[in-house]
Order: sequence, then structure tokens, then C-alpha cells
Amino acid sequence: MDTILSHSIDGVLDGLGMTLTFDGAVAADPVSADSIDYLVNLGKPIFSQTAAQIEENADTTYQVLRSWIALDAGNIALRNIGRVAVRTPVTWETNTPLRSEQALQTTYWYGPDFRLVERDLAPILTALAHNYHHAISKSADPRLADKLAKLSALLATMPEFLDSHGRDCAEGKWS
Repeated sequence: MDTILSHSIDGVLDGLGMTLTFDGAVAADPVSADSIDYLVNLGKPIFSQTAAQIEENADTTYQVLRSWIALDAGNIALRNIGRVAVRTPVTWETNTPLRSEQALQTTYWYGPDFRLVERDLAPILTALAHNYHHAISKSADPRLADKLAKLSALLATMPEFLDSHGRDCAEGKWS
């Protein structure tokens, strides 16, 4: 039976360093510890229906695709803030929408290009240091101020992940 939304991907992944498997034990694993080549498990299909089945019950198609698109939008947002990670359901059923309480696993990508992730962290951690610095001075709650001071001190131990402004804020030098 021919299904909609199925197509051959032969040649699509050439040069991307990815080998696809189906129904494997893990979402993705590097081929070796110092490699950016990954073995990616796509699992079972999220959707498999004929055109006639889609026409008969379009709402199922919509709900399934909507739930997966929402999950992928979150993964895109993670990447946009510098997290090289992907969240995927632990299990799912073909033609069944994901549920809000569905168990998710996070796979972190690593390899020789981890410095790119570190570079992307600098603006995020600098913003945290800046906000903690100002919140400490304005906090009426001494417990919150103490907690934020400890977080700032932790950030100060990672100067390589902060720009100069972030280092000053984390060290309490900027006002």
C-alpha cells in the first residue's frame, strides 16, 4: 500500500555524516567519541495513511502532524538559544498524536565542534550574570539575594563562557 508522506531519502544525507536506522535502541549516537558522524534512529513512522484514509478522517492527520510540529518547533527553539540537543518521545504510536504528558528524552550532540556550543553560550550566560547582578541589589528577599549571589559566583568560575561584561557582572564589578 502506498502511503502519503513517505519518500526515498537516498542521496539526501550524502556528506552530512548521518546513517539512518529504524527502531534502534537510542535516538542518536556518534559513530566514535571524536566524530561528528552520527547513527540516527528514526524509529517507527509517526504517520502512515493512504490518501483515502486521510480524506476519510483528516482530523487524525491534523492532530498527529500538529503534535509533532509543536515538538520540533521546541527543538528548533533549543538550537536557536545555543543548545545542541533534540527532545524526542521515548515511545510513540504511528497515527497517534503526542500527548502533553508524554515522556521525552533529550539527546545532546557532541563531537569535535563543541567549541561552537561554548561560543553560543556566552550571550546567554552573560545575560544571566547581568540579570543576577541587578536582581541581587534590588531584592528585598535575603534568601533570593543569597541564591543569586551563589549563582553569580558559579558563573564567575567560568570566565571562558562569558564576555567581558558578563565577567564583570558575575564578579560584582559592574553597576
